[in-house]
Amino acid sequence: MKKITSEEPLTCVGLHSNGHTLVAGGMYANIFVYDLRNPSKPMNKLTGHEKTIKHMEFFKGREKEHVHTTI
Repeated sequence: MKKITSEEPLTCVGLHSNGHTLVAGGMYANIFVYDLRNPSKPMNKLTGHEKTIKHMEFFKGREKEHVHTTI
């Protein structure tokens, strides 16, 4: 089993259809992007949101790729 770590409590996740890209929304308004082939730390941290992230989805054009999961 692999584990991801985050600097803040996570509130939702989304898994890309490629099977190895995971995005996680944080309680303190940050988004973390992970490559599950190397999950020890996020590949990227996206900032600038004003509130807790409560929903994650991937879109390809107008089509939804994956339904979100709330933790």
